[in-house]
Amino acid sequence: MEQANKVARALAEDLGVWVTSPASDVGSSVSPAEGIRELGRLRDEGLITADEFEAKKDELLRRL
Repeated sequence: MEQANKVARALAEDLGVWVTSPASDVGSSVSPAEGIRELGRLRDEGLITADEFEAKKDELLRRL
């Protein structure tokens, strides 16, 4: 379970990078809404905490 948590946290951190990457750099980019949905899924599955979800969501929303 600890390994799954590490992977989930790394994914959550990566979402911030994906959201801000220009589409031309990666072929397609993840919208902030998609990133937040994915973070919500990770939270709902217990892979990240509610506090981690809120912190990353706030960060993504500030970048809009």
